[in-house]
Amino acid sequence: MPANLTPQYLDAEKRFKEASTPAEKIKALRHMMAVIPKHKGTEKLRAEHRRKLSRLQDEVESERRRKSGGRPSPGYVPHEGAGQFLLLGAPNVGKSSLLAALTAAHPKIANYPFTTIEPQCGMVDYEDAQIQLVDAPPVSPEHMDTWFPELVRRADRVLLVTDLGSDTILEDTENVFRTLAARRIHLMPLAPAADAAEEERGGREGEGEGEPESDAERERIETVVAATQRDRPGAAERLPLLRAIVEELFGEPLPQSCLHVVSSTTRAGLDTLPRALFEALRVVRVYTKTPGHKPDTEKPFVLPQGATVMDLAEMIHKDIAASLRFARLWGSGLFDGQTVPREHVIVDRDIVEIHT
Repeated sequence: MPANLTPQYLDAEKRFKEASTPAEKIKALRHMMAVIPKHKGTEKLRAEHRRKLSRLQDEVESERRRKSGGRPSPGYVPHEGAGQFLLLGAPNVGKSSLLAALTAAHPKIANYPFTTIEPQCGMVDYEDAQIQLVDAPPVSPEHMDTWFPELVRRADRVLLVTDLGSDTILEDTENVFRTLAARRIHLMPLAPAADAAEEERGGREGEGEGEPESDAERERIETVVAATQRDRPGAAERLPLLRAIVEELFGEPLPQSCLHVVSSTTRAGLDTLPRALFEALRVVRVYTKTPGHKPDTEKPFVLPQGATVMDLAEMIHKDIAASLRFARLWGSGLFDGQTVPREHVIVDRDIVEIHT
């Protein structure tokens, strides 16, 4: 069991096990996700929770479609690729332009608010993996569709888009945070990468056991910030002010991995963004091979960091997992073809040969 699981978390887990309906399970699972310590030891468990939540929400959406004659909710976007990033921002900050610059999508782009009224999707390539970008309608205190909060909660991560060319960048950014917080959605920076920082963060997350349940149940979503329009007049002067307001709203320092300064027009800074998004998902790519054959290196399986050979087998097929005996592995600093047990933790770009 991962370290630092708090009484709050264990209580939410008990409620999840006792829940009898998908709606009750979703509520309890969100509470578990809100209060679970955020550190390296819980990465796999958090990834499992996200998959469970996605399956439960799919069940709810399927039932809703059945009752409504098959019409999908505007806010329902099935996950694809290595993970889903939701592009959030105030009106006219350049979300659609960024989507068009990073993917093959062709969203409607115009210089007036609320050009995007429904989610628009695109896939950004990072080496042999793809990351799903979803351009959401703008976040505004004046209007929010009823389905919008669910769209945010379903995302793996948020890409917060801000406009360095705007004189109202600070006010606009604060409005996004405040508007989401009013819907129990709290944007937070990426979890620290260093083990010491992760352990410290895990300790901090375990504190505050006496906080009100309403605050504990707030959804916390890890966020990367894209500061666009870096080539506009005044952008350099606004950047430190943006960093300061985001750190104030996050309530903690902003890691460099969370802030990327880009231009959709000149494409400055865009080359490194796909890798940053992939790393923010904290997943690994794993290739499989059949005994006596070359590995399939074109379409890797994507699993959360900390996943094992058994997790890979379960992703391939439940029957394979049930009969799995061991695996041979290329990578992970081992000698080629080394035999590893089912519990062996796989790392990015491992090649695994399953033996049943």
